[in-house]
Amino acid sequence: MGQFKRSFAPEITDYVGAFELPLKPRAYRFWVTLGDRLMRRWSLAVRKDPYY
Repeated sequence: MGQFKRSFAPEITDYVGAFELPLKPRAYRFWVTLGDRLMRRWSLAVRKDPYY
């Protein structure tokens, strides 16, 4: 999402009121605890961009 937003403007604005509704609770729990952190770290190391 961050990369999509950055294609319009260099600054990203997050709005209050957004929420996530997990359709697959186990996959969502994995992503929240480990997946997001790993992808952000990979993106910083390889592409020098925190938004994967």
